[in-house]
Amino acid sequence: MLRTGQRAGEVFDMQWRDVDEANGWWTIPGEKVKNEKTHRVPLTKAALALITKARTAGSGPDGLVFVGPEGGSYHSRAVKVVSKLRKAGLITNDASQTVDYIRHDFRRTVATGLQALAFPISTIAHVLNQSEGGPPVTQTYARHHFDREKQTALEAWGRHLDALLAGQRQKKTLPFRR
Repeated sequence: MLRTGQRAGEVFDMQWRDVDEANGWWTIPGEKVKNEKTHRVPLTKAALALITKARTAGSGPDGLVFVGPEGGSYHSRAVKVVSKLRKAGLITNDASQTVDYIRHDFRRTVATGLQALAFPISTIAHVLNQSEGGPPVTQTYARHHFDREKQTALEAWGRHLDALLAGQRQKKTLPFRR
């Protein structure tokens, strides 16, 4: 979820037939997404590595990419993990204590990270497969799919995430005027 910015259910239900490993794209069919519009997700090297790992772990060639226990989806297992963390007191619904974790926080993290990396809201909306807004007539005529922009954004996010995971802080270069 952190590598693609997609919804948990979409990642957990990723099908091999929707993944183009050779070209680095995952196409989520419209019937599997919230807005019912087919969505192309660029797969960075790190995302592809996770998919390759899933294949070597015994997933595929048909069906789910990320196969959970007994061949099912990880969806129910992820819900159980959050429940166990709550019972252990590591996360809570009490606003006065530790902020509660929900799977949607991964998407929020990706969106906020892309915004901090100076990507425009329109690109972030396309990465997340959100409705961008604007007049309906403009949406009717403007048919650009933002594939290049999504790819650039997720590659930058991937580099940033890799640096965070390695314990490095990325330097921010800010422009200045003379």
